[in-house]
Amino acid sequence: MIKGKKLLAFSLILMFLYCCTFNAYACSIAGAIGDYTTDGRPVIWKNRDSWGTEDCWKVYPYYYEAPNSNFISYIGITDPDSKFTYIPSNIRSSGELKASDEEDVKSTVPDIGIPGVPINSTYKTPWAGANEKGLGVVQTAAHTLSNDFQQSQGYTPDQDISDITNGMLNHLILSRCETVEDVEQLLRDSNDGWYAENYARNTNSIIMVFDSNGSMATFEVSGSDFTRDNVTSADYGTAINNTKYYNSVHNDDKDIIGPVYYNGIDWRTNFAKVNYTRSDGFEFFTDNYETLVVNDDVTNGSLLSDGIDDREYSSSSVKRWTRVGARMDDNAHFMNGDDDDLSIDYRYFIQKYVGGYGMPYDGGYNYRESLARFIGDMPDTDGERSTGYYPNRFCTTFSVVIVGSKYSDVDDGALTTIWLAQGEPGNTIFLPLFPSIGYIPDEFDDMYEISNDARHMFYDYSDDDCTGYSSGRNMDHTIDVQALMGNYYGQSNFQHSLFNCENSMFDSYDNIMNAARNNISNNTWSVEQAITYIENYIYNVNLSYWKNSYSNLVN
Repeated sequence: MIKGKKLLAFSLILMFLYCCTFNAYACSIAGAIGDYTTDGRPVIWKNRDSWGTEDCWKVYPYYYEAPNSNFISYIGITDPDSKFTYIPSNIRSSGELKASDEEDVKSTVPDIGIPGVPINSTYKTPWAGANEKGLGVVQTAAHTLSNDFQQSQGYTPDQDISDITNGMLNHLILSRCETVEDVEQLLRDSNDGWYAENYARNTNSIIMVFDSNGSMATFEVSGSDFTRDNVTSADYGTAINNTKYYNSVHNDDKDIIGPVYYNGIDWRTNFAKVNYTRSDGFEFFTDNYETLVVNDDVTNGSLLSDGIDDREYSSSSVKRWTRVGARMDDNAHFMNGDDDDLSIDYRYFIQKYVGGYGMPYDGGYNYRESLARFIGDMPDTDGERSTGYYPNRFCTTFSVVIVGSKYSDVDDGALTTIWLAQGEPGNTIFLPLFPSIGYIPDEFDDMYEISNDARHMFYDYSDDDCTGYSSGRNMDHTIDVQALMGNYYGQSNFQHSLFNCENSMFDSYDNIMNAARNNISNNTWSVEQAITYIENYIYNVNLSYWKNSYSNLVN
């Protein structure tokens, strides 16, 4: 859909943008496609970690309605502090913009994309989402591509802080792009900035994206450059000092013809892993050592790359990398002919086959626990556990799992589903959303408040203000595991009831979606009829029941 001339026109709309968006600081993402999923359809996942602003935990989905045929409608996941403000540079530089005007700017939230937008317009920016054309996106910050990190390595930073941010890039992708190829073209056309006064984006981002053609790729995006990593294989990992690593070095795919069949798994925390060198010598991936965390410090061990391009930056990201990788790699082992049937689907990320002894991440394989909700090995008999090193953490504000279409589907991505937990996923129910239906049901309006009430059952804190890593709602980093689950995931207490609610919901959803797909394939229904059927039975009938079942657990 997106072409160079159209991008030039779109860039005029975005002239003189000013950022007031806060980045997600330390998220985790993963995805699978082809033979590595139960039905060949792509699945992507994200846990968002954020703690820098007061309202960042007040997560909600929103519907962006395309103003004309040049744009695409989508559902995005955001919070009140994720905004991007439009202020013409001639007004800012002239001094005509007063402090009161700044306040007016921050108080309005209209849609983006219409020429002649007034200066008091503030746009929502998503951290994950999917559009009506079947393109899904999850994103995490890239620590090793930031200005600060580049400077710490002795290189010139390449981000222009006055241009589009990570969140704004997510919006552009969802509202302009139908395919993975469109995303690559958008990145090419914005490498030098979005208008004449800029030289680069203000981005340090890793984006995993799928489309309805059955394509999936991970893009590592700095201010003026990017790499593309097609999801076409699975590395089964190497055991180093009793820890299993996903240690293959990937090459940049953006200058080659894409594969015919996308088939594999991938994941990121906050580090680039594609072998690419910028023109001035800065390397996106430069790890030649085993990375260790000793006494909370990141250090280099033996000369054997473990796939973590950390350059001694973040201990939590190093540990989450390994733990997310172990969960994904376990599925790859099954695909290689080992053990149980564990092909990935949306349930695999949320909770599937729960009831075992937990997921070890340092040798051996156990496939029984949820990735979105993982807070360490089970059983747990100590009662309290610090969650800072796990995919589900004290600063996790939402979790999302997005299911798309494969190349042989005839719905053209119209049945794409977003599963959203509007809060820390360990104690929050996942509920489904459909971009093709075209609105957000009322049931999602106060879900973050209900989830926060649940969170108070497992964390010892009283202040919900989210103003820093160890203040307000994030002051207590330890969760009451016994109150949450007993000794095992979903074995007893709150999670046991939560998982029972979800399992009943999953069964209903599967039946409804199978009926819709089968009737489309048999030419019994049009795609529009199938969407109406889904709306009737999920949005209008089941959604309130599923939400109320969760609310009753909290109250």
